[in-house]
Amino acid sequence: MVTSVHDICTDALQKIGAIAIEETPSAAELQGAMTRLNEMIEAWNTERLAVYGVDIEIFSLTPGKSTYTMGAGGDFNTSRPVRIEKAQARDSNDSDFSCRYTENYQEYSQIVTKQTSSVLPQLIYDDAAFPLRNLRFWPVPSDGSYSVVLYTMRQLAGFTSLSDTVTVPPGYKRALKYNLSIEIGPEYGKKATNDLINLAMMAKADIKRANVTVNQLRTPNEYLGNGGQAYNWLTGE
Repeated sequence: MVTSVHDICTDALQKIGAIAIEETPSAAELQGAMTRLNEMIEAWNTERLAVYGVDIEIFSLTPGKSTYTMGAGGDFNTSRPVRIEKAQARDSNDSDFSCRYTENYQEYSQIVTKQTSSVLPQLIYDDAAFPLRNLRFWPVPSDGSYSVVLYTMRQLAGFTSLSDTVTVPPGYKRALKYNLSIEIGPEYGKKATNDLINLAMMAKADIKRANVTVNQLRTPNEYLGNGGQAYNWLTGE
């Protein structure tokens, strides 16, 4: 769905009753609405089901290097993701290997020998720092032919101009308009009606339903019997 920031802001102002249907909003009104739109999108980017996709990003690993920064200008030079969903190690033949990703500092702190090296990392600890996330690999990768594959949440981008084109999947245009109208209502002394609130809630619920992923169910290995194999408490394998 393609629209413009100008159209989204104008529709939101009309829906809340800040301007009449036949009125043209002022430059100040449009600028204020765009500011609220960007703030709303920033908040949505913290919600897993409001983000509309997952990027697959691949980064090279340096032998002996245990910590990598991720974000604009970092070791992994990309936009800082709101969240990393999954991580894998990839060899030169494009074969992927399980690598546990965690934001739990207690889990990482329990590793005694953090400088142990290995061809394949088994754990990546992410401290979620800002503006650069710090990713700590354990064991420390020792083979430069391997890369790390990160599945990162794709963010809705903010806007710098009212003429910016908004290209979003089906359902987002409606959700942005109705929810923005509720966001800007208090600034104009306009209380959202129950109908408007319900429409905004339904519109956002629709895009969240579209973004739901059903995880694969599995029984923990410790309940299945080891079958002659050891259980790795770090990876769950």
